[in-house]
Amino acid sequence: MMPPAAAAAETKPLLYTEFPALHDDEVVVPQDGTIVTSYLGLMSTMAGACILTLPSTMQMTPVLPSSFLLVAMAGLAYAGCVCICIACDGSGATSFESLAKRLRHPIQLWIVRGLVMLLLFGAVVMYVVIATDMLQPFLPFLSRFVIGGLFAGICLPLCLPDTVAALKYTNSVVVCCVLYIVVVLVFQAVSQENAWPSEPVSPVTFRGVAYTMPIQALSYCMHLNIPQVYSELPHKPSMSIVFALLFGSGVALYLTAALAADSPTINGVRLALGVCMLCKTPITYQPLREVMEDMAGGLFPKMAFRLAATSVFLVASWILAVTANDLSYVMDWVGATAGVLLSFAFPGLFLWEMLDQDYHQQAYSTSQIRWYKVLAGFMVVTGVSLSAVSVARMIWFY
Repeated sequence: MMPPAAAAAETKPLLYTEFPALHDDEVVVPQDGTIVTSYLGLMSTMAGACILTLPSTMQMTPVLPSSFLLVAMAGLAYAGCVCICIACDGSGATSFESLAKRLRHPIQLWIVRGLVMLLLFGAVVMYVVIATDMLQPFLPFLSRFVIGGLFAGICLPLCLPDTVAALKYTNSVVVCCVLYIVVVLVFQAVSQENAWPSEPVSPVTFRGVAYTMPIQALSYCMHLNIPQVYSELPHKPSMSIVFALLFGSGVALYLTAALAADSPTINGVRLALGVCMLCKTPITYQPLREVMEDMAGGLFPKMAFRLAATSVFLVASWILAVTANDLSYVMDWVGATAGVLLSFAFPGLFLWEMLDQDYHQQAYSTSQIRWYKVLAGFMVVTGVSLSAVSVARMIWFY
């Protein structure tokens, strides 16, 4: 008979090792995730409004360089996901917030929390703006204020479930809407006389590349949900299949969408995009909810606090979305800083911090530690560099 401790160890990932107790009252995550629910959750987080932004990257940068950058950004996003999964294996973390709590200095934790709250609050505000703009032509008898209020009211119960797997139906709607949008774009593109550009729309310039890179990088932004999705999978090696499906379909969809020229026929996707924004909000909100609940420190009953905090968050997003005149410049800064750093730099930092524990290095070979640290350092430098390029473009060319 196998001892209980040995039996428990058999269920853990190969590289799992215990960190010191953090006393953060983490609950055991239900492992009811599957390859399908994991793919739907991450795909619904990743895809969305960027579908309609990608054609502009082909106008700023020629087709081949822009396509190469799109594939390169997919590779960088995959590397960031690998960093997070290794860090979760080694630390036992089950969320982005719990990964951040394992950083060496408290100031690092609060920087991550600030960036997460800034990025996700801004994202949900933009979802409300986009959904309101897209759905208003179909609801002419309702004002923008009322449509935004309905958006918040419908999202409230959807933002309360604990797991990503519980959102499989709303995530399925998001993926179906994205596929519909891409089908419309493909039809619009192939129906043109010159569907494939015969010559570069513009030369390769720093301004064009600096414009293209952050948009493409943020098109793969789903790293905040990786720890929870990974922790819900009972068979951890299945994550490699999820990543293959995710990035394979993501690159194909984005290349197809980017090659479609802007046209009034794209207005046919308004309804699909509005519904997509509505169903994306719950999965986007989960990492932010984790931060707020952790900061509350268990001072209030869990569901009562969750309901109150979620209500305040959605009402604030609704009011800001329908009253602000122009949020595009502010959101450009949020994406160039918080979005890029959380997707690329901080995954590398999480991995580096996890490996840089003297007692922890016994779980890895010298070769593993060396290559993992190379990967971690590369991601930190890449994330900071991408953010710097994006900020430079906004300062010089906005």
